[in-house]
Amino acid sequence: MKYIKWVNKNIKSLENKTIVITGATGSIGIYTTKYLAYLKANIIIAVRNAKKGNLLIEDIKKDFPDCNISMMLVDFSSVESVDNFSNELTNINMDYYITTAGVYHLPETFTKDGLEIHYETNYYNQIRVIERLNKDLPIIVVSSISHKKCRIDFDNLMSLGVKNRTKVYGRSKRLLNFHLMNLKNNGYDIRITHPGISATSLFNSEKGGFGKLFNAFIVPIMKILFHSPDKACLSVLLGLNKEVELCKEIGPKGLFNAWGYPKVVKLSKKLLDQGKQIKIIDFYQSIKK
Repeated sequence: MKYIKWVNKNIKSLENKTIVITGATGSIGIYTTKYLAYLKANIIIAVRNAKKGNLLIEDIKKDFPDCNISMMLVDFSSVESVDNFSNELTNINMDYYITTAGVYHLPETFTKDGLEIHYETNYYNQIRVIERLNKDLPIIVVSSISHKKCRIDFDNLMSLGVKNRTKVYGRSKRLLNFHLMNLKNNGYDIRITHPGISATSLFNSEKGGFGKLFNAFIVPIMKILFHSPDKACLSVLLGLNKEVELCKEIGPKGLFNAWGYPKVVKLSKKLLDQGKQIKIIDFYQSIKK
């Protein structure tokens, strides 16, 4: 936790605030959770893997023994799991909801719901949960800088057959942002953030992403050139403090919004295109169970 001074200067105490955070065992999720503990929040980590979740809780408790932290289970590649999760959330008096969960660069895979895994995990089930939350609840969503370079094929919203898996990932995040703009326009307190470029656990070959050679040779270079997850999570933390206007997000303020400390930056007004929003939402509704 190298950025305590920045946190002290920019983020208010979260004492007596209850925060649910998904994807807490991922790189950005881990550091976000640690800073939440430092800021004295009551934390509920929502994770897919209970073993990893318990290890994170043990790690947090070593540094913050008085931290009030507990765990829920959710798999964002499963409609059944996210619906159970959403039902449980209705019994929690939350002050903030943070979602960092996501998958990246997986082979074309279909979930048991019959949906492409990036589409379901990064977009479809994220919205499925958010739509059931209170509109006034601050909802901090981790997007990606990659969506800015990925045009959506409106005849192929799940990007089926697309070989460039980074493009598939970016499109799933762009779909998410289109839908979030629609929800925000309808009164939801949505705060989109992105971490810039960071060598996170999403690259891990064990998760089905990039191969072992990439992780052995390229990821170490990325760690030198780009953000650490410790710094990348600061955008998420700033989202706790700042309401974000329509078509804006919180991300690094450096070159191409890829490096640096976070600030509020502009999103493309193309995300406000109601015709495109309707096409995306109509398709979402057509497969909603």
